Amino acid sequence: MKKLFVLGTVLFFCVFYAGCGGVTTPTIIPDNGGMDEYDSQFISLLNELNTSLKLLNYLGTCHYKEHDGVYTPYEFYIGKEGDCVDYSLFSCYVLHYYDYVVYSVPIFFINESSGHLITVFEYK
Repeated sequence: MKKLFVLGTVLFFCVFYAGCGGVTTPTIIPDNGGMDEYDSQFISLLNELNTSLKLLNYLGTCHYKEHDGVYTPYEFYIGKEGDCVDYSLFSCYVLHYYDYVVYSVPIFFINESSGHLITVFEYK
């Protein structure tokens, strides 16, 4: 029950206190996360983020920044910044790497052009 409360609180703050422009997502994320060539540090990070709590702690070190377009998970890793779409895609990529059941859920607000993209997953 405590885990659900923490997850709900995090989602509340993400949705209601962070502005995000129009929600657009790429239709396909490459298996390599968008790496042009093999990057052992990126693979090492993926191996370290083997639980949702570790992923959440890592995301806490990144910076929210609105921008046009969408970063691949690798670009998000390099820049350690992005908007809600980038956070969600990185989260989906990492959780899918560990065989979590993962969904990206767009949230649109009535009478507004902005929205959010969040990651929903089955907790292991």
